[in-house]
Amino acid sequence: MLKQMDKLEALKERANQKDPSALMELGVHYAAQMLCTQDYLALSMLRDAAEHDLKDAQFWLGFMLSNGRGTHDNISDAKKWYGQAASKGHADAKAALLFRQKGINRETLKTVFSNPELRLLDLANMSLRDAGLALLCDYLADSSVEELHLKNNGLTSSALMRLAEVLPYTKIRVLDLWQNEIDCAGIIDLSKTVHDTKLEILDLANNKIGDKGVIALCNRVPRSLHTLHLGDNKITLES
Repeated sequence: MLKQMDKLEALKERANQKDPSALMELGVHYAAQMLCTQDYLALSMLRDAAEHDLKDAQFWLGFMLSNGRGTHDNISDAKKWYGQAASKGHADAKAALLFRQKGINRETLKTVFSNPELRLLDLANMSLRDAGLALLCDYLADSSVEELHLKNNGLTSSALMRLAEVLPYTKIRVLDLWQNEIDCAGIIDLSKTVHDTKLEILDLANNKIGDKGVIALCNRVPRSLHTLHLGDNKITLES
């Protein structure tokens, strides 16, 4: 732990000196934690690093803009930075750009999931709906995907039932379901399998979840989970 802290302090010192690689590494570190208090700092660092033509910084800057992290949603700028990272061979950027150019269908899914370097799927603001998520679930099991970001896709509890079935058979550590239409029924379905997952971060903010769903989920969270976002739901003091 002390070595990690020393490394982080050394990284901060380099970042303060505007070292592009340090800005990128520290920006990614903050962005990956998915804490709104760090999003503004991460965004600033990633902007500076991306201007130095670093593909990881360009990808993560695109991700922040696509998801409205530290700023408002900016799909056109996100596509610009995804395009620059994709041109350098970044697998996750290629996937994000392809989905935004050609949509979610079996052809694009087969192309994306054929890349063994795929780690993060950004599908924010894609109007996926329940049918689109059901199609995606056919490809998630045994894939290399570790992060799945599904902000604002009009997803309901029906879609979560299928996702809950496949989740234990995936490598997904980060699941972002922010700003959908999921209610207690979907969370109760998720609670039946979530204990057997590898989840470390789960974002359920701004849905329609009430006390019953929260209690069911909290009774089954996996030991690996360290961050759970539940803001802007229908939760009372009971849960």
